[in-house]
Amino acid sequence: MRIATPPWTPESGVTQSVALEVLLNGPISRTEIARRLNLSQGSLTRLSTPLIERGLLVEVGERTDGRAGRPSRPLDVVVDSRHFIGMKVTADEVIAVATDLRATVLASASAKLSSREASGVTKAIGGLVKDLAKRVPSVTAIGVGVGGLVDDHTMVTSAPFLGWTNFPLGSMLETLTGIPTVVENDVIAFTELEHWFGAGRGLDRLL
Repeated sequence: MRIATPPWTPESGVTQSVALEVLLNGPISRTEIARRLNLSQGSLTRLSTPLIERGLLVEVGERTDGRAGRPSRPLDVVVDSRHFIGMKVTADEVIAVATDLRATVLASASAKLSSREASGVTKAIGGLVKDLAKRVPSVTAIGVGVGGLVDDHTMVTSAPFLGWTNFPLGSMLETLTGIPTVVENDVIAFTELEHWFGAGRGLDRLL
């Protein structure tokens, strides 16, 4: 099974930082982005233009700060320009969702596990990916949360409740689906979701 997988942003470095700033804080003015990233207005324009042209960012509305001059046009992400599949592996089932760029759930599915063998769980995940991929225009990446120790976002070094040791889940799923895959400890993944898009959005620290 091969599914088209455009990267969430085609750029890296500072350009990716601009995209991430808009993803987490948009709609946001160019002036504020430049201030946060310590960039000149000219540099920000140069960096943001390709992201607009590729359909990842868009100008939205107009804002004025009460001073003379042209109103600013804040930048925001095009939320339906990218789609992701997120999964949580439990002891007896895999729960999966398809989301847009800001983690809004668009579709969901689950599969009971007849076995905790790594090959069986991988097969169940592959089936869910195939199902959910039919419900969104494209899939950019897969994220999998597992209750255990994970190394380099791909290797499950220890998952006692599944009986796994040093299982390369990420690379196995990439081979199976053709989609870039990130594996993470499930509590860390949940915390990152809350930090980026949930109760901890905009905070430096959260508990």
